Amino acid sequence: MSEVLRHGVPMPLEWEAPSGWLGRLSLAQGCRVVEVKHFLGLAARGVRDVDSAFVGDIASVVRYRCGLPPTAFRRVEVALQSMDVQWLRHAGWPRFRYCPLCLSERQTPYFDIYWRFLHFGVCLVHGCDLQLRCPGCQGQISAPSDVFKSAAGRAGCASQNHCQRCSWDLARAPAMPSRHGLPLAEDLEARLLEPQAPVPKEPSARARNRVKVPDSWPWLTER
Repeated sequence: MSEVLRHGVPMPLEWEAPSGWLGRLSLAQGCRVVEVKHFLGLAARGVRDVDSAFVGDIASVVRYRCGLPPTAFRRVEVALQSMDVQWLRHAGWPRFRYCPLCLSERQTPYFDIYWRFLHFGVCLVHGCDLQLRCPGCQGQISAPSDVFKSAAGRAGCASQNHCQRCSWDLARAPAMPSRHGLPLAEDLEARLLEPQAPVPKEPSARARNRVKVPDSWPWLTER
């Protein structure tokens, strides 16, 4: 890889989870996710869960090294700064839920960052319950990673709407109407981005320690 990626970098989509975007980036570069993490300096910082660490300097480093505009991931970054990173984990593990309707409607299927939040069990667009398991194999959904090594990739399905374990099309899962009703899409901004939101306003100390970029890396800072 070159020092700064200039070609084949997909633009992050609205509310796209950084972990899912890394999967798309590695596919575009024709390499494994671990290679992308090494290139971006994430592996050197011991970052295993990209979503929980994607704030502050790490987000700036990713934007710089991938040639992304300053606006890339800004909404996701602010949302993550407003949440306790432990809310991203299900029973201690990084898991995703998903909305089959969102996956079916998107030209490029991707996973929203709020699909990882424990406190968001309803799709904020369609009002259906977010689903945790694949109907095909009943496995839980983890962050999209090396698609070409997964069962979906071996079956010729490179998009993220396919289960990595069994290649089942998650967009075909039946949508389950939520008893909580249909929230508006703007509710996500109101809950995550407004100062009055009833959530922690500072990232945890653990997150702050994990994302500090050493002063010896001045060439990595965003220009």
